[in-house]
Amino acid sequence: MDINTTTEEKAERLLNGMPTNGHGGDDTMTVDDELLTLMVSCLCGGIKICVQSHQQALEAQRLGAVGVIFENSNGNKATALPHESLSIPCYKSLDDAFTIVQSEKDVKDLVHPKLVSPILVTSSQCLLAAVKDCLGASSFIPVFCAANNVEEAENALSNKFDGILLMNMPPKNEDMQRLLKVQCSIHGSAQLPDTLSFKKKRSAIGVVSLQGDYLLHEGRLREALRHFAVEDQFEVVRIRTPDDIKHYQNNDCLRAIVLPGGWSNLQTQLFRRNKLDEALTEFANSSRDKKCYILCVCAGWILARSRDGYGCEDRLLLNFFDTVIDNNILHGRYKIRLEPHTHSEEYTLFTDEEKASSNDDRWGIFSNAPVARNFPKETTEILARVVMPKSDERDGAVVGIRQGNFFGYAFHDGIHRPFVKTLITDT
Repeated sequence: MDINTTTEEKAERLLNGMPTNGHGGDDTMTVDDELLTLMVSCLCGGIKICVQSHQQALEAQRLGAVGVIFENSNGNKATALPHESLSIPCYKSLDDAFTIVQSEKDVKDLVHPKLVSPILVTSSQCLLAAVKDCLGASSFIPVFCAANNVEEAENALSNKFDGILLMNMPPKNEDMQRLLKVQCSIHGSAQLPDTLSFKKKRSAIGVVSLQGDYLLHEGRLREALRHFAVEDQFEVVRIRTPDDIKHYQNNDCLRAIVLPGGWSNLQTQLFRRNKLDEALTEFANSSRDKKCYILCVCAGWILARSRDGYGCEDRLLLNFFDTVIDNNILHGRYKIRLEPHTHSEEYTLFTDEEKASSNDDRWGIFSNAPVARNFPKETTEILARVVMPKSDERDGAVVGIRQGNFFGYAFHDGIHRPFVKTLITDT
């Protein structure tokens, strides 16, 4: 997309799930880039499907796909996107949905951090390692593998691709369920965190890693641990099965669990299939009497609600928070007002320029994000509200709360340092 693209055109492409400004040019990240980068990170662990009709797109959504590529039967771009009744991104072609890698030359041509699309490996699965090396360990851009059938998809998942592109709709509902099952089971059992030389185990912060932006959370948690110089006290680990939770609990080192952003419809299926919902509920119930915490972000916050609001009716209900959650309310960059009692100095929500006029209004990126309402005031700390023009009914909407040991946010920026500070303070 060229530099003369209007804001309206960018917004239209954004709503269509498309990149707004390509991969060339300077390395300055625009608001659109930041938002798309967040949206892209939420696709880890997902399955996209090529479809040829509106009905197939609806079926793909029902099955738990995180996006569809809508092409005509002759392989050309669709002239119109089937938006009605669809809450997942639709793309007009593979080029709109992915940065495509077909050879080692394509790997060398990757531009990072300017990438605002997932990467699709279409030819050889051996390119995965080369792509990951090119992106670097700190990248949370997911790498998808193209698969012509369920067997190829299973193989790609076993080789630890972050996502799958099914070139055709699964012939049977059972095939999609089979892939979701593989996605839950391929990663193996948990391992004990490393121990220090004097044999003291580190406390574990578990990030639920079935689907969503768990790579982003892992990176930002580790950054927060470095910031407070407590890497020798805490270890960030992945949680994918009930056995993982039990493993760390049995070794008395699981201090916190993070439920990441992502696609709440797909996470609902994966949690239930893997019986992770039951294990998380058990941990949540026990954490009320211990110094253990849960951080729920965006999709994770939606699943942690106790009562349905807008757009949540078919989602898992974990009952961690006594609140109503409304889904898909905020999308874009908005001001956030932090409440005075928060660890305000630890929220990295502002630029150096914004620090000069520091007040409680800071900026955050929201991707189809929820808001909270109808919670008990006596047991709820409001951590953050969104700031809108007074004419906008969303002005003052609650985008961050704490209830006891549970933290819930609708945004990702800056929340990890105050969460880690709470763990340190309570150790």
